[in-house]
Amino acid sequence: MKTPNKNDSENCSKCTEYKDEIDKLEKRLTEIQKIASRDSLTGLLNRDGFIERAKRIFIFAGQAQTEKERRETLVERKELSVLFIDLDNLKPLNDTHGHGTGDAVLIEVGKALKAQIRQVDLASRLGGDEFMVLLYDADKDIGEKVVTKIHKKLEEPVTINGVEIKVEVSCGVASTSEGFNNVEDIMKLADERMYEVKKEKKGMQ
Repeated sequence: MKTPNKNDSENCSKCTEYKDEIDKLEKRLTEIQKIASRDSLTGLLNRDGFIERAKRIFIFAGQAQTEKERRETLVERKELSVLFIDLDNLKPLNDTHGHGTGDAVLIEVGKALKAQIRQVDLASRLGGDEFMVLLYDADKDIGEKVVTKIHKKLEEPVTINGVEIKVEVSCGVASTSEGFNNVEDIMKLADERMYEVKKEKKGMQ
């Protein structure tokens, strides 16, 4: 049997040090990845973070599989709905009250969205004045009901820097229950429907 010597002890000590350094680096990398997937202003997921997680949810919900694959893996299919939300009056608010107020409005919208969804759902600021929500186990009818709740919440005026502000939004809803099982396609449809709502509003003015 080999007797441990000084070099063996030193090697073991170095191995422990290396492992500690690797653990710290991995932890830091995880933190950086988490930050990279978040919108710095609202704390919501950014576009890349949203798409990455949405793709995972589509698989988990059995939406990215064929009927045969679902039967073989015993995955129960869950319907998913996507809400595309665009602020109608952010530019006028920025022009009138300044970008600081506009940023505060975006933060309030982010809070309102998070307050109207569950932990299993996703909320994202895609960029600018565009937001998106993914609802788990929710068909289009449920999606429409959540949109109504969001509208009702945002109709409540908020006071920012001493100014009472009412946020106006347009929302589009698309669901896997309509035959879509691809993240990009359902996001595109929700986007198109949001613009249809926006056009209807302009036509009524």
